[in-house]
Amino acid sequence: MKHYKKWLTILLAFSLTAVLLSGCQFHMSFGIGDFVTGESYPDAERYQTGPFTYAPDQVKSIEIYWRSGEVEIEESDSAELRVRESGGTMSEETAMHYLLEDGILRVRFCESDVNIRVNPSDKRLTIQVPRGIDLSVHTTSATVKSDNLTQNSILISAHSGSTDLGTVAADNLDFSSSSGAVHVDSVKSQALECNTTSGSVRIGAVEADTIEVDTTSGSVDLGLSAASQVEVHTTSGRTTLALPEGGGEVSFSATSGTLHTDAACERKGDLYVFGGGESQISVESTSGNLHIQEK
Repeated sequence: MKHYKKWLTILLAFSLTAVLLSGCQFHMSFGIGDFVTGESYPDAERYQTGPFTYAPDQVKSIEIYWRSGEVEIEESDSAELRVRESGGTMSEETAMHYLLEDGILRVRFCESDVNIRVNPSDKRLTIQVPRGIDLSVHTTSATVKSDNLTQNSILISAHSGSTDLGTVAADNLDFSSSSGAVHVDSVKSQALECNTTSGSVRIGAVEADTIEVDTTSGSVDLGLSAASQVEVHTTSGRTTLALPEGGGEVSFSATSGTLHTDAACERKGDLYVFGGGESQISVESTSGNLHIQEK
């Protein structure tokens, strides 16, 4: 009985976390081979259902709220952009819902305030988007994918799902994940912020004025192409940095961890100076080593 109560408490905590992250009401039950979810959102009576098309000049921002499966974002120059999900014929309450109003396109997983039973394989969303908008994606138990994104701003918030992106460019980038990794091939931005809990962060090439990464139980791998200011905070996770050509001044503090490097550096007080020391880099760790590499 004690074990039963313990697992019931954990299950309820997980459900509550999903509610807080998504801003929706969440209901859970179990069926063999099925995924059961529900959500509640405002202005539900104005939403339409099913696959649709829209013109690029109709939107200035897109908001995606997805509960399971996958979200694949395709950037396109087409005059007509398509949005669809993988499932065939679905009931109205189960099908994707959307609202395009005042230049904002909102895409929802299903009808508002219902409990549904659906296979995640039927809920793989593919959405074509134009360049130069404000894009936000909020997921629970869904993977977010895209090969290329060039936008004004991008926010991706994932609970129990990974983020896997190719080339990304935006003035402001904000990635957050709980129980999921954030992997990006390359980033160009004025400001990059990334926060994960139980998930690694790997960005192959980063060009940004400011970079802030905060992880709990997750490793950090950053390839710095150009960066003015970098701050990394980790709790129980290794950090690996590839320095830009101009080098960097590195400050490292750890409760349990050491700095490792084969690159030439000079000590100036608490700083490790690599090359010309152009980037200002601060790494703080509770338990994790710092590895410095030269490109």
